[in-house]
Amino acid sequence: MLIKAVTLGDKIELTKKTDIVETDTYYSMVYEIVDDTHMLIQAPLESGRIIPLEKEVIYYACIYTDRGLYRGEVEMIKRLKDNKLHYLELVFLTPMKKYQRRQFYRMNCILSFQYTFEEEADNVWMKGTLLDISGGGIRFSTDKLLDIDVNVKCNLELIVKDYVIELKTTGIVLQSKPIEPDRISFQNRIMFDSLNLEDREKIIKFIFEEERRRRKNTKGR
Repeated sequence: MLIKAVTLGDKIELTKKTDIVETDTYYSMVYEIVDDTHMLIQAPLESGRIIPLEKEVIYYACIYTDRGLYRGEVEMIKRLKDNKLHYLELVFLTPMKKYQRRQFYRMNCILSFQYTFEEEADNVWMKGTLLDISGGGIRFSTDKLLDIDVNVKCNLELIVKDYVIELKTTGIVLQSKPIEPDRISFQNRIMFDSLNLEDREKIIKFIFEEERRRRKNTKGR
């Protein structure tokens, strides 16, 4: 079921197969291709914490290959640990098929950024931590719960090679919920609502360059 286009280091997104419209997406990379139906991936991380995928649960697996995006249904069948590194073994339940989607590709990251609320006259900037970024929005953690549908100003600094891209944009809060198990920090999703084409292309360029750097570092190990 695995196509030949899949190679070690390819990025993979895992989303639980459910009727819920908004569900969490977990990010990882292909670590080993066992056979034509099984592969090992690095255990997904979020804020430095391992995400324990559930057994006997079906996930959509989207893999970014040099030939484009492919998707199939998988199940996690085994957890492995080697030299303090954690891996998951996945079995493909359906053949991989070329996949087209409207959403922008989200890249997981750990970056500091600043935000404030548009309605606040004094514009007090608060600190947050980016968890992922795309041309359409960001996911980030904060120490407070945010109100849904409020407008937020974002101040982003993205490093591309030897220079920094500084972006100031606004977005709408789509989701804000406690991060388990501590429940003292919160995960938030913002959709950009004022990002012009030039700035969107800057974000996409940052993602492209960062993914290429990560892949080069992985292959060099």
